[in-house]
Amino acid sequence: MNTEINETEKLTTVNYIFDETIYLTGITDFGISWEDMLAGKDRVPPHGARYIITFEGRITGEKINGAIKGTDYLLVRADKQFILNIQASILTDDGEMIFLEEDGILTPNNDGTAQLHLNMHFSTASKKYDWLNKKQVWGIGEVDMKKGEIKVKGYSN
Repeated sequence: MNTEINETEKLTTVNYIFDETIYLTGITDFGISWEDMLAGKDRVPPHGARYIITFEGRITGEKINGAIKGTDYLLVRADKQFILNIQASILTDDGEMIFLEEDGILTPNNDGTAQLHLNMHFSTASKKYDWLNKKQVWGIGEVDMKKGEIKVKGYSN
């Protein structure tokens, strides 16, 4: 059996790691209200509109379970693309702390939902969760813009 093929298969196989469900807990705007922007009452200026959005929720999977809490330093572009810049922490159910940094893009739909694509980077000194330090995780999700509910599935190779 060719070892090179097996290594390539390992690198190209994408596996499900976890589900994440979060809820928005606060929104700070900088001149254009969140509600008016979503309703189309205020037009996003050419340079974009900024928001600070706080959230919390749960992450659940075979190897990780816990509470997640964080902040998104969001830029909404004039073309209605949302550029995400997320910093968060996870407190696992067994008491370990994990730092999480995410970037990505959210694309709103006309029905009040949105598609979400994330790049996730984890950092922890925990030996149990050290495996996350070595992973590039991709998040794919859906957002209910009216409820402020986000559901993400995390994948990695």
